[in-house]
Amino acid sequence: MYIYLGIGLLAVIIAGTSFILINNPISKFKSAVEGNKYVEASSVYNQKIKGNLEEEKKVEDFIKLELAKIAGSKWTNPYYQYWLEEYKEKPLH
Repeated sequence: MYIYLGIGLLAVIIAGTSFILINNPISKFKSAVEGNKYVEASSVYNQKIKGNLEEEKKVEDFIKLELAKIAGSKWTNPYYQYWLEEYKEKPLH
């Protein structure tokens, strides 16, 4: 009996914690940025984060990490091999 009650209580705690984590402004902001929904991210920032120094710092740190990822990544043109095959032997004017 107590085991079932404990499992049920654990499920409620996990569900409640997940709900809180998903619905906090920082999580919403991060999710919007990662989903390229910049208008939504801006709205969350302006309505829920702006003015709260602790939350603003979290956003700043997140943005710095995202920029570091972008700066460290290398874009590869998916059509380069096609171009190379077409123009490899042709002189560039």
